Amino acid sequence: MTRVKTFITLTLLGGLAVVLPIAIFILLFQWLFGQISELVAPAVVWLEAHTDFKDTLAKLAVIALILGGCFLIGLLVKTSVGRWMHRHVDHWLGRLAPGYNTIKDLVLQFIGGGAGEECCPARWRGCASTALTTRCRLPR
Repeated sequence: MTRVKTFITLTLLGGLAVVLPIAIFILLFQWLFGQISELVAPAVVWLEAHTDFKDTLAKLAVIALILGGCFLIGLLVKTSVGRWMHRHVDHWLGRLAPGYNTIKDLVLQFIGGGAGEECCPARWRGCASTALTTRCRLPR
């Protein structure tokens, strides 16, 4: 009887280990989509009133405009003036807004960047630091 109970328990846990992350990802995606929809709603309403775009196309257009703006900011940060501005705004926000540096480090880790200079101990070789990220290769 214990073998059957163990089999059922392990099989159930294995199924939960597969299904639960997928369900959490779907719920997180739905929540994020709702938050973004609320955030762009005023721009979508304006775009619908001034163009022939319908709701979904207007949302996509607004999101494309936001992503385009992020791209332009990324281009600006690649210049020396942009790096200087980014460094000063980063420093100012780090002092003014509690938790800003933590959020910035979390976002950089999520998109594949480092969490700042401290991620690169002196014993590691191949550390390349830029204004936005620090990438490190572990020694072989």
